[in-house]
Amino acid sequence: MQSLSFNQQIEAELSEREWHMFESLKQWTEQQRDAWRSAWRSWRQKQLSAIHNGQAQVQIHISSECIGCFDCEIMCPEIFYITKKRSRIKKEALELNAQQKAFINPKIMSICWSDLQLAKEACPVEAIKLQTLDASDPEPTPELFN
Repeated sequence: MQSLSFNQQIEAELSEREWHMFESLKQWTEQQRDAWRSAWRSWRQKQLSAIHNGQAQVQIHISSECIGCFDCEIMCPEIFYITKKRSRIKKEALELNAQQKAFINPKIMSICWSDLQLAKEACPVEAIKLQTLDASDPEPTPELFN
């Protein structure tokens, strides 16, 4: 599996986001869709740049659907390990923010972001969930473009 460039990753995520929002998007004019796409690309580019520069807080969650296939541990051993047939997150890969929420250590994140993305994509049951903790710059939602 090959790592995606920033632009490839953004376009892939945008396509997935549009698929989930199909009902909303089909009611929009082409101009509204283009405005939302542009705002979303800009927002995601800023997020990814902050992640790569170690300036973003990214939460990680492994859902109960995990089957312990070892793919994540093989692709990103800095963050994952397997125990009792389920993936776990290494404690040394995490830090706590001021709100006591655990997030991935920025130094580790800047080194292995691509590997983490590959592990997330390779998960056969989509058990790995990532969320960027940045309330100051929320994701552009459809409501802003209606």
